Amino acid sequence: MNSDFSDEVNLIIRADDFGMSHACNAAVKKCFDSGILGCSSIQAPAPWAYEAALMARSNPSWCIGVHITLVGEWQGFRWRPVMPYDKVPSLVDENGFLFQSPAEFLAAEPDPDELELEITSQVELLALRWKIKIDYLDYHHLDLVAPSENAALKASSRIIKKLAGKYNIPISGYFNEKKIQFFGIRADEKEKFLIKQLESLKPGLWLLVCHLLCPSIDSDALVHEKKEYAPPDGTARQRTAEKDVLLGSSIRNIISEKNIKLLNYRQM
Repeated sequence: MNSDFSDEVNLIIRADDFGMSHACNAAVKKCFDSGILGCSSIQAPAPWAYEAALMARSNPSWCIGVHITLVGEWQGFRWRPVMPYDKVPSLVDENGFLFQSPAEFLAAEPDPDELELEITSQVELLALRWKIKIDYLDYHHLDLVAPSENAALKASSRIIKKLAGKYNIPISGYFNEKKIQFFGIRADEKEKFLIKQLESLKPGLWLLVCHLLCPSIDSDALVHEKKEYAPPDGTARQRTAEKDVLLGSSIRNIISEKNIKLLNYRQM
């Protein structure tokens, strides 16, 4: 595909956290089936990742990534690394769980060799053992596109680039995609906000990152451990609203009216 996106409005709609719960998986499937979702990345350490992998294998047209996950941010809903936790002790707390915020992760000063072991294991679990066609890599809750001088962030970014080269797949965020900020907008304002954003897009490559859920008791129980990351009206309302917005006719109509070209990373 031509990498010059200056003549058209191109949009990648990406859903993160595939595999975190059955309610998330169901929402991702609905949005793929609607034809508007471009790609979704699986969290290998998450408890419903294997169901997500089975769904991806059953739908080979889906563009699937690996959502590199080194932080598990939920109260009472704790995840362990893919590797046995005693093999990556600098990546976990005293109970063998992933740290619950970027600040905790960085304060632990993770060992670069353990980072490489865990990140590689997440990719290879999905690509080799579960036999998913991996189309891209991205990252969860950490800024690895333009990392600071922090050693752990720089090491993680280097490892992801190494794996992208090894498997000849792109990294989301490395195409200079201009992001449409969607996270944190109140649930009842998301559709209006996104319509306004889409109507104002200029030619180029744009990225909309979504987090999707169907209503469920488990969805209602999702609470961020750190209040600074918690949406004002709750995770469940936020994420079910994003699913509803993607499934609604208003967004589809704007995309058609504005001749917005929907892309995914498999096409890159």
